[in-house]
Amino acid sequence: MKQRLVSSLTPIAAIAPFVLALTAFVASSSSATAQRRGEGQQVLDDRELMLDSDTWIYGDLERGLRESRKTGKPILLVFR
Repeated sequence: MKQRLVSSLTPIAAIAPFVLALTAFVASSSSATAQRRGEGQQVLDDRELMLDSDTWIYGDLERGLRESRKTGKPILLVFR
């Protein structure tokens, strides 16, 4: 008869190192991103790119709705 090995670790204790490593990774990557460039600057940079784009309609909902009706394509709205 074969005996099963039973781990003395509880399920939570078994995954605790993984959760701790994942938390440390997320915290370090988000703080590094925040240090490189603030959210306000990112919004300004995105705005400049979108204003010069032929593909995106930025900040003009009425124009976006007209274009959507004309082409039959859906609208993607991003609120910041």
